[in-house]
Amino acid sequence: MQEILKKLVIAGNSGCGKSCLVIRYVENTFLVDYTFTIGMDFKVKMLGRGDKNVKLQVWDTAGQERFRSMAGSYFRAAQGIIITFDVTNEDSFYSVNDWMRQIKEHAPEGIKTILVGNKVDLEGRVVAREQAEELVEKLKIESYFETSAKSGENVNEAFDTLVDYTLGILKSKYELEEEEVQPENETFVNLNKKPKTSDPKTCSC
Repeated sequence: MQEILKKLVIAGNSGCGKSCLVIRYVENTFLVDYTFTIGMDFKVKMLGRGDKNVKLQVWDTAGQERFRSMAGSYFRAAQGIIITFDVTNEDSFYSVNDWMRQIKEHAPEGIKTILVGNKVDLEGRVVAREQAEELVEKLKIESYFETSAKSGENVNEAFDTLVDYTLGILKSKYELEEEEVQPENETFVNLNKKPKTSDPKTCSC
């Protein structure tokens, strides 16, 4: 089987549970006491997709302000990006716009991006699903998922969907809309053009 490498980057404010999401996806475990990421870290997961083996690198960015400038260089090399916020923390949700600005500035044009609202297992939710879905529409992000790294809810679905976007197995609604507006190939006939006639034949009588 063909093996291909895909690089995903997970971004978002510090404390959103990015590292816990990555560990849940790659190792299917949840660490209660996990220290904040310093700089960058990554984990590898092998996936089977059709006739392809996908070697997936998931890069975990530090959310602290002093490390954010580093994220741009990793965005440039990525094929897909997950922006994460904490549904119990409004500031992390409002920062999604800032992360999208960085992505547009540094990432390849047309890069696949999904939004993840994490920690849905906790009480004290302050960001409604409707708010997140409106933001996804506004920023033209491919998909939105609500997850819990603790329980594993929707974690695989979110990551696997992004992988399938990068492979072209899935198409976002924005891609489908673009395809719908593409003009179909048409054949035009010039009615003013006279048909060619063969040279008159001469006969000897």
